[in-house]
Amino acid sequence: MLIPPLRLIGALLCCAIALLVQAAPSPKGEDARMYWTRHGYATEELAAGPVSGVSAELGGAGFESLAASLGFVTNADGQAPGDPLARPGGVLRVPLHGFPASLCPLARTGAEHFQTLAAGLLHETLLGGDAWSGFHTPKLASHWKIEADSALGQWISFRLDPKARWQTGQRVTAEDVRATWRLLTDESLGQPSVSAEYRQLAEPQVLSPHLVRIHCSSRSLSAFQNLAFLMPVLPAHLVDGLSARDVLER
Repeated sequence: MLIPPLRLIGALLCCAIALLVQAAPSPKGEDARMYWTRHGYATEELAAGPVSGVSAELGGAGFESLAASLGFVTNADGQAPGDPLARPGGVLRVPLHGFPASLCPLARTGAEHFQTLAAGLLHETLLGGDAWSGFHTPKLASHWKIEADSALGQWISFRLDPKARWQTGQRVTAEDVRATWRLLTDESLGQPSVSAEYRQLAEPQVLSPHLVRIHCSSRSLSAFQNLAFLMPVLPAHLVDGLSARDVLER
């Protein structure tokens, strides 16, 4: 029996996505570092907790007890969307109208529906939102702060969660935020409107491995939203020194 072309393409796309999801290391299966080592990536096994030698004021050990006095806020009671009793794992099949040319969250491939879905499933942002209250919740960042300056601008600061790790074992740090900003403001990204949004922000200042600060020349809520909720943080140890075109082509 002949299968109509569109139906055949849809079936092939579903199979491809199912294979991608199944290929990801399972929390109950092979250790993620072992998986990536087998595929040629450098991995690390780091001790839990903040980087030793980093002061509490700069996000190191003891930061939590000082956070409020430093002007940082968090939301430890936030609830992630979804059923907390849901079983982890499984296969997700999604019908598509176009095959994605890339899984990179910076790419625009003609399969925007898939890009939006993949960005949420494969990449983390600094903050999320409580599905019930609408308040901000920690993701890669455990705390955040917004300060007005004397020239009608603002400083936006994030404390990166010391527990956050890439699957290769490397620590998620402020350098990752800066490396991602550089890619988003690179003309070779080929997305002028996106780059223009992030160029309203100065290059992030890395105050420590756990603390990053960004200046915005205006007191714009969209600047905070772009940084906190829309920027998919990428690993500096893989993308630093590359142009946006290099990253998209790889």
